[in-house]
Amino acid sequence: MTFIPNPLPPYPPIKYDDQLQFLLSEADRALARLDGVSSVLPNPDPFIAMYTKKEALLSSQIEGTQASLEGVLTFEAGLKPKEDIHEIKKVINYEKALNYGINRLRKNDFPMSLSLVKEIHYILLKGARGTSRKLVVFRRSQNLQGVAEISLEAASSAKEIIGLKDTLSKELLRKKIGGAKAIKLLDMLFERPLVSVSDVVLKFKISRQAATQLVNKFSEAGILNEVSGKKRYRKYLFVDYIKIIARGTEI
Repeated sequence: MTFIPNPLPPYPPIKYDDQLQFLLSEADRALARLDGVSSVLPNPDPFIAMYTKKEALLSSQIEGTQASLEGVLTFEAGLKPKEDIHEIKKVINYEKALNYGINRLRKNDFPMSLSLVKEIHYILLKGARGTSRKLVVFRRSQNLQGVAEISLEAASSAKEIIGLKDTLSKELLRKKIGGAKAIKLLDMLFERPLVSVSDVVLKFKISRQAATQLVNKFSEAGILNEVSGKKRYRKYLFVDYIKIIARGTEI
């Protein structure tokens, strides 16, 4: 059976005007800039994972969801967030949908297709409270400008993160906080910005007393903030890093 494409020119015609060409060019340059900046990050994977959360949060907020990045991280850490849990679950649905699509493509068991897009959309809206929209319906408007804006913002954030790590590394050395273990903990925080003393014990194979002392030093230096409000099993947030990632998502 032979595939016979539709005759050209396409109908309805593609509106490829000067404005669209400009936006495509801007998006291409912004993506190239982001690729260049991310290539110098010590480990870009945690940055990409955190930015996935941010994009999920922003997309949810456009639809009226009231949640914060800190709330999402708090919920994922098993703590009770300040925001409505149902609102946070909507954000997590976005993450699940994106990761589902990425995993399907990586396994090469399903090509990029309209069917895959519909599957992702179904996961996105499945079980979402208060949604009255029809599942797996394609939008009729494009957003090529959003690509440029998000890429430029992400590149700017990546530069700030590189600067933050350099500044904090120098500060730890200058104040003689924790030695080599302190630098390793700082690296860990850029991968996991919400941690507990137990996490540090498991990561570095050190005693609980040594891990507690190290975390306390980071807390005293203003690098970590205790967010659980508990006397035991406390959780600490890497505040400056989260501020960079969360910029523009404040509710």
